[in-house]
Amino acid sequence: MFGHLAQMAERQGQLHQAQNEVLTDLAQSLAADRAMLRELLASGGRGEGPRGAGPATHIHVPKMWEADDAEAFIETFQGVAEFSGWPHPEWAHRLLPLLTGEAQLAAHSLPAGAQRDYDAITRAIRDRLGLYPEEHRRRFRALAFSEGDRPFAFAQQLMDQARRWLVPDRNTAEDVVEQVALERFVEGLPARTSAWVRYHRPESLSAAVVLAESHLQPPPASQRPPTPSPRTGAAVPRRERPPIPAPRARWGGVPERAHESPPPPTPQTGAQTAGERCWRCGGLATSGGSAL
Repeated sequence: MFGHLAQMAERQGQLHQAQNEVLTDLAQSLAADRAMLRELLASGGRGEGPRGAGPATHIHVPKMWEADDAEAFIETFQGVAEFSGWPHPEWAHRLLPLLTGEAQLAAHSLPAGAQRDYDAITRAIRDRLGLYPEEHRRRFRALAFSEGDRPFAFAQQLMDQARRWLVPDRNTAEDVVEQVALERFVEGLPARTSAWVRYHRPESLSAAVVLAESHLQPPPASQRPPTPSPRTGAAVPRRERPPIPAPRARWGGVPERAHESPPPPTPQTGAQTAGERCWRCGGLATSGGSAL
């Protein structure tokens, strides 16, 4: 058993080492790509190739497919637009015919004036598809290595989600640190306050602090519900009993009493004649007055 555990620990160490090497290579590759893009933009901006090699060929952006990643498509389009030197006001009408599916619905749901604004279009697409930093943070935390996956692919997914969450190309190192602190701050709040802050999607730690303080602060006295006063010794009025209805009249005008039982038979005091039945036992009376 100990030998098996030692082998597993050794494999995990090798896997971690391989992942670190892949992450290092990916970081170097991304840095090289950014440097090349900056060089291309600085070389002419409107279609000249690198190092003044002459006019660059026209880059065709294919139409977006249903299965395409919308954010990756937007990033590709923006890179092509910057490399080709398209004026920024033209980006919106160049992007609209290329959209499909939910991204197209998000763009066409905007007013006519906003459809000419590239930033408004991309913001609407990200909002509709949930492509904001908080969603990328959740995806980054939910990623896990499954059996049959390749370590290189898993590392690439982690780098992709981390880059979309922290946006190192646009944010500084201080901004990245603030995003990590923002995540821990929101997770450390009480459950209801944390849900309140997440609902408003703050983009900075200071904005999250303001939201949390406003939620945890008790409401002013004017907005509090009235406190019920304690009970005193005042007598509680008794409920009055409903009046008893008058007796109903029977046929002949004699009133009928409610729940009145018939009167008991009146005992006979004299001697009974022969043939009559005794009122006490029901027997026939004899000529002597006795009952049989």
